[in-house]
Amino acid sequence: MIRPKPWAMKQHRGGTDCPQPLRRLTFGEHNRFLHYLGADEAYFTMENYLGWSDVSRFHAWPGRVAAITTIPGNAELEGMFLLRSTETTVTREMDQEARLRHIEQVFGGDEWLVPSMLGAMRSANDFRLMPCLQVRMDSWHTGRVGLVGDAAHCPDPIAGQGAALALIGAYVLAGELAAGGGNPAVAFAGRPVEATGHASKL
Repeated sequence: MIRPKPWAMKQHRGGTDCPQPLRRLTFGEHNRFLHYLGADEAYFTMENYLGWSDVSRFHAWPGRVAAITTIPGNAELEGMFLLRSTETTVTREMDQEARLRHIEQVFGGDEWLVPSMLGAMRSANDFRLMPCLQVRMDSWHTGRVGLVGDAAHCPDPIAGQGAALALIGAYVLAGELAAGGGNPAVAFAGRPVEATGHASKL
């Protein structure tokens, strides 16, 4: 059995540029690997003022969606606003207030639970607005360094598949390392055959 030295993996849930220091160090400037998926997303946490349990509900209009999902334990809710766009409306120059106003302008005239969501969004301390990005790479390795999880193929957060892809990638890589006698070159060459197809669909 191959027993490598312990290592740690830090998981990132999206962000304005899916930051991954390891990817940047090994492959250079990472913005070239980021693909915009045609939407921007805003997330924030709020108290469960609706009394919901274990549920996710949404309301859609042309080009935009509002959604509320219960967080495990049902004490809190996660609010989400999604805006479809051919180009992201989020820039690094936008401060938090500008991002809040942007969401309010887009959803300010909508009904359903949007008015109460906008109020909760204003008081939330974890509000974040970011473009929906997907990491796309032709290769997940260079030399003896191989990437798994978000560093290799960060999917859009709305797909809900980040942890699953990380586990699949680690499982396949471990299998290829075992089959290749611990030789990274052999393992890396065999991994994309099984893993790339599934990741590219997300």
